[in-house]
Amino acid sequence: MNLRMIITIITMFALAGPVLAEGTGGRLVAVRGKVWTQAPGDVELRARVGKTLANGTRIRTGNNGKAEVVFEDGSSIIIHNNTTMLISGIKRHLEKKLSILIFIGRVWNKVSTTIGKQVSYEVNTPVVVCGVRGTEFETAVGVDGTVLVSVAQGEVAVAGNGRSAAVRQNQMVEAEPEKGLGKTSESEKEIDWDKWQKERRENLRKNGKNLVDNFKKRITKQKGKLKELRDRQKEVEKKHNKALKRARAGDEDAIDEVRKYNAALIALVNKIADLGDVAVCQFGLVDHFAKLAIDPRFQMIDGKYVKKKAKRIRRNKAVFDKMIKKGTIISKKARKKITDPSPTKLKPAKVSPSATKTLSKKQLKRAGAMLTPLPPGSRTYKTGAMIPIKVVIKAKAESDLIFEFQKMDGKLWRKMKKQKLTSPKIVKRKGQITQTRYIRFAKPGKYHWRCSANNGKSWSAWSKPIKVVQTGIPKKTKRVINKKPLKKIETTPKPTEIKNKVVQ
Repeated sequence: MNLRMIITIITMFALAGPVLAEGTGGRLVAVRGKVWTQAPGDVELRARVGKTLANGTRIRTGNNGKAEVVFEDGSSIIIHNNTTMLISGIKRHLEKKLSILIFIGRVWNKVSTTIGKQVSYEVNTPVVVCGVRGTEFETAVGVDGTVLVSVAQGEVAVAGNGRSAAVRQNQMVEAEPEKGLGKTSESEKEIDWDKWQKERRENLRKNGKNLVDNFKKRITKQKGKLKELRDRQKEVEKKHNKALKRARAGDEDAIDEVRKYNAALIALVNKIADLGDVAVCQFGLVDHFAKLAIDPRFQMIDGKYVKKKAKRIRRNKAVFDKMIKKGTIISKKARKKITDPSPTKLKPAKVSPSATKTLSKKQLKRAGAMLTPLPPGSRTYKTGAMIPIKVVIKAKAESDLIFEFQKMDGKLWRKMKKQKLTSPKIVKRKGQITQTRYIRFAKPGKYHWRCSANNGKSWSAWSKPIKVVQTGIPKKTKRVINKKPLKKIETTPKPTEIKNKVVQ
């Protein structure tokens, strides 16, 4: 296979990172009583029929409020009174996912049969997550965080706190913050939701201290998981970049590694997004705890403790938001390259023409894996300064390395004389050898280099360019001004000079 074709394929896979999922927003088709919506970055407004709801929109209903929302895939939800929920605004990659976040209240879900083929559907609560396919079910979240899931048709997979359960037609399951997920049972024909919510309010009023402590532990655990995922993501990114460099140097086996690391990065990004939805639910419920703690009508026994603890928990939200944003964001430039990966628009890595003609695939593979030029600590140097040139050697090499330098002339690179730099400074780290050379450039400009450890038979990839700037101020020629000589003016001597004068 032609080397340029290989590099083009590598670049396509390298750029094929996470692709943003298309929007899965909805539209309000029915509103009754007091209903409010709040778009991302906007203020809360009264809801109107026909309004389009973007991802990240919060919906809140009053004592007599009720609303129905229909989504693009045909799924619909009915939001009952005294409910606060959110359409997830965290974007997934290479998949469509409709994620509903319920902080408190009750929502009836009617999921389209197309779910599972093109779009996945999830209902997130502070305690459990419900994954569904073509079904009808109801999810309720009490003021104390207890969740009740009742299935009318189909099947719902409920998971939380290390446990999971499959809830089938005419079954229900309850999950409490302290006890966890319970056993499935036959659902009641008509559930007395007012009575159930009253019991939940009484539990929070008497047991507020234990409940807020429980959610603090949950949020701390989520923070640890999120940090672990971010660390893994950074490790995979480093391996991905190394594999990409080797592939650009001519290693065909590195293409499979780039594919593998791309898939791993996408999976990690989606896991971070799922974790972010759960954290948003938990923070939303803690906010509700804080409001009831200062409400004199609710009369919470440990109100002061709950208020103080909720304030401390809220401080972690900024850290969560920052980590989730960094773990799921992607630039517009990268997105454009991914959506249109045309080989004519891609810029393959620079490879020496001599290397493509004289070297075999095995030699290119060995050369790419053998030498890796490292950029210096600074990218800008002054003329005459000693510039360190570091090379990582992963195999046995000769004591002297041959360096080839090029200088930028306009938009083209011009070759310079090859140099054999001796007197290496060797540092051994994890089975690798880092050799450092020093060089000076007398003229300003842009330079980059590559190196060979086998007398020029094979070469490494080109290094990143460095900039050399002029030092001092150039000497200016002095301007000579012709001045006429001044005439001598005779002056009378002073009295002291007359006294001291010797008369002959």
